[in-house]
Amino acid sequence: MQLPPILMKPIASLFDEHMLSNPIPSDYPLRFEELRLRHGFVLYSTNISDNELKNDSETHNLNIDRLADRAQVFVDKVRK
Repeated sequence: MQLPPILMKPIASLFDEHMLSNPIPSDYPLRFEELRLRHGFVLYSTNISDNELKNDSETHNLNIDRLADRAQVFVDKVRK
């Protein structure tokens, strides 16, 4: 049995203002359990100052401890 293609169109972005309405400040990323979530998505964000970046051409490492499932990394809203 062959099914026809399912056409999908975007209805929201992780970066839409209404998706970012209740930020929870923390010095480190909180787990779902700490946020009292059972499922869904969590957007963790930070800003890096120009002083922290010595040279734009340098390579910088991102270390993520405590990752239990899956992560997508975006820099300036572009997936890396």
